[in-house]
Amino acid sequence: MNSSVDSHFENIIRTYILAKDNNKPELMKSAFSDDAILEIKNKTANINFPATTVGLTGITDTLVTNFNQSFENVYTYCLLDSVQATQSSLSCQWLVLMTEKVNQNIRIGCGLYDWENNNQSKCLANKLTITIEQMVLLPAVDLPAITKWQSSLDYPFTESTNIINKMPVIESLNVIKAYIHQPLD
Repeated sequence: MNSSVDSHFENIIRTYILAKDNNKPELMKSAFSDDAILEIKNKTANINFPATTVGLTGITDTLVTNFNQSFENVYTYCLLDSVQATQSSLSCQWLVLMTEKVNQNIRIGCGLYDWENNNQSKCLANKLTITIEQMVLLPAVDLPAITKWQSSLDYPFTESTNIINKMPVIESLNVIKAYIHQPLD
């Protein structure tokens, strides 16, 4: 683990990713406070989420239960070299690789996580803003190349150079590569 991520944020992020990627809704109570807020800023038409969700139950339904009804083989990565943190907040770029359950088509997305926690609850997030910058759709025929890429990455925390250097040469992924190359503001 990289020292750029404070241990309480590391635990929150790791638990959230484990819950979401592995369809384990019971873990979300170890990542979010009961009154947490989820905001999603969706800049793509290739996936839909509610803009605002309030409360642990709603967040769990949105990010784990409902999400996993449509997607499987989910791998979410936090890009360590993009982390910007204070005592009560952390921002980092993310990448997600997943397949659609209905047809095994692939979705690859990227964006920004903005995590916040209040002083009373050091161990739980009280707000997460997810910005979805890109969501690329690929046919199932590309799954072997994507699986090889995914299995070569450190999970769930990795460096952007690993993602870019090991990324398969698929033209549609150029928008993902371009976003990951951008520094955070």
